[in-house]
Amino acid sequence: MAITAAAGPLSNLTLIILAIIVYKILSLTGLVQSIDIYFSGSNMYASRDINLVDTFFIFCVTINSVLMAFNLIPIPPLDGSKILMGFLPYRQAEKYESLSRYGMLILIGILIIGNYTRFSIFDLVIYPVINLFLGLLLG
Repeated sequence: MAITAAAGPLSNLTLIILAIIVYKILSLTGLVQSIDIYFSGSNMYASRDINLVDTFFIFCVTINSVLMAFNLIPIPPLDGSKILMGFLPYRQAEKYESLSRYGMLILIGILIIGNYTRFSIFDLVIYPVINLFLGLLLG
């Protein structure tokens, strides 16, 4: 089950890597002008106007980064919980599986609480992953 659950995030990672490689090849051949990017929190600033090709690759990397990071959160029913269960001993995995009926409520609760507090799952987990891969793409 853990291997099957890992297929989704691994496919997102594969698409991220392919987008970065293709963009770097296009930059090296001169078909796309490279961008100097820097990040301030969740905001991105570029040294020149971003064109349609840049936008396509930025969206490709961003969307797949969000999907990968979000799915790896170890809260049932997300893939991260099934991957984690694959590494746990049987008794602990069984107890962890019993949380699955509350998983969606926990997840919704964390997302709602993040809107009202400084504890945001996006700030802690997802934005750093996005910034990492966009830095590799555009840096």
